[in-house]
Amino acid sequence: MTMQNEKVTALLEQLEVGLDNLFESENYKKWLRTISHFHAYSFGNTVLIASQCPEATRVAGYQTWKKLNRQVRKGEKAIKILAPVIKKLDEIKKDKNGNPILDKKGELVQEERLIGYRVVSVFDIAQTDGEELPGLASYRMDCEVQGYDRLFEALKAVSPVPVRFQDLPRGTYGYFSRKDKEIVLDQGMTEADIISTLFHEMAHSVLHGTEAAQTMDVHVKEVEAESVAYVLSSRFGLPCEEVSLSYIAGWATMDEEKRQVLKKAMNRITKASSQLLKGIEEALGNKEAICA
Repeated sequence: MTMQNEKVTALLEQLEVGLDNLFESENYKKWLRTISHFHAYSFGNTVLIASQCPEATRVAGYQTWKKLNRQVRKGEKAIKILAPVIKKLDEIKKDKNGNPILDKKGELVQEERLIGYRVVSVFDIAQTDGEELPGLASYRMDCEVQGYDRLFEALKAVSPVPVRFQDLPRGTYGYFSRKDKEIVLDQGMTEADIISTLFHEMAHSVLHGTEAAQTMDVHVKEVEAESVAYVLSSRFGLPCEEVSLSYIAGWATMDEEKRQVLKKAMNRITKASSQLLKGIEEALGNKEAICA
């Protein structure tokens, strides 16, 4: 086994330990906060980042930081993540009609295959010194949300289904209707409740809008939606309500079948969070400038 393979194996073992540790609710919330900052990263890498540096907010490689006019401080310990090793094949990639696919330059796109992983080092912005970087706006929540109109319009633009208001029964803040393909919010709520409810129902619309999703356990669906809402709230500086972890509690003692169900749920949470955050950031005109 080569040194690189040994490093990959060691990091995969660390990932497995990180997954086991996520069964504790505090670690689960740390992982959700990590996703809010690193939604472009894979599920596994968000777990690795959260387990090594739960306070991280922006990570990049050494050379990327230099290009951004920031310098990693001497003696700082790197965060280790996994990068895919892709091999280009001789075959040309084709669309569903059998036509060759061209890139933006009009050149033929080759088929690719994942052949393994390599360990790469990244550093959090707190480990660097240099020029300030542009950041996303924060939307502070009290009874009113500063920047509410702009944020609400961005959410409506990104929502997979239309959003409307209606007088709902007491205690009902909102719901996502798969049948009518819409999100309905209660009339007369505070701005804070509107935003937090819309986060939750948008998550349902992304995750559970298909016929197949109707057979999912209702508790799993609620944990998924509430987890995505937590990620969105954390990303935009809104106070995060306690995540409903009743179904996840006791994860460590579950049988392997249930553990696999919940691991899939975490992958779905990662992907849904990434999709929504990317759309919201673009709608707000804010884009992350860093990638490892």
